[in-house]
Amino acid sequence: MKRSINIGKMIVFPYESYSNYINLPTRCLERLSNLHMSNTYFFELKSESKELVYVGVKEFISTDDCVEVPCWLSEQLQTDYANITLIKNIPKGEYIKIEPQEEEFFSLPDNDKLVEYELSKYCLLQLNQIIPLQIFDKVYKFKIIEIKDHDLIDIINIDLNVDFKNKFFQEQVIQESTQDVVHDTEQIFNEIKPEIIPVEPIVLPDRDKLREARLKFYIKKEEVIQVQEKQVQKSSQEISKEPEPFPEELPKAPEPIEEHIPPIKIKRKYTKKKKI
Repeated sequence: MKRSINIGKMIVFPYESYSNYINLPTRCLERLSNLHMSNTYFFELKSESKELVYVGVKEFISTDDCVEVPCWLSEQLQTDYANITLIKNIPKGEYIKIEPQEEEFFSLPDNDKLVEYELSKYCLLQLNQIIPLQIFDKVYKFKIIEIKDHDLIDIINIDLNVDFKNKFFQEQVIQESTQDVVHDTEQIFNEIKPEIIPVEPIVLPDRDKLREARLKFYIKKEEVIQVQEKQVQKSSQEISKEPEPFPEELPKAPEPIEEHIPPIKIKRKYTKKKKI
């Protein structure tokens, strides 16, 4: 592949298309016609961040200093300006291997024929590039993981052999093999065991009986709580009551002393009354 003729820097204008064809201004056609080349033109688009994409030209209908690029390619460039260079001597392709990025693709009927038809909308294929293909009403993405003998090929008007890599099938195989290893390990572990002790199944009581037992339990618990509360109230009342004063001891009356008192003899004096 030989690069030649720098077309210049142009404004990138995205447009909806699932191909890698661009539209250039009319002035570019006048310049290219002086080179006496064929009607097939291939270009390299380089972004300001040095991202590269390779495209073909569809029409020379864009406005001056503007290049119309498919939206998915403009996202790869990630820039508003691209430097455009004419390239030539691109080898024809023979064989590619692509990797679908959606598992749903493999469930489509005649998916290989659908891909071959959609690839006819492309002119160049680049190694490790992810390209979109619109199949029916959905867009599927495919990664180009292998190109025979080259990194960039021309696929216009050729019988291209396309092979598919199903990474989802490989993941499934890995999962199944892992499960087999786990199963074999469990089997070996079970064989090592001398015997298996049967475990009697646990019979749960009837739901109504269980509800009745719970109800009795809560009733009994409530009764116990009430009795405890009454005891606490009674003890608190007894503690709050003032103690009754002890009665004062009254003095005892003296016991009578029995003594023998001798009788008193009274002497009477008699006086004579005077006669008047």
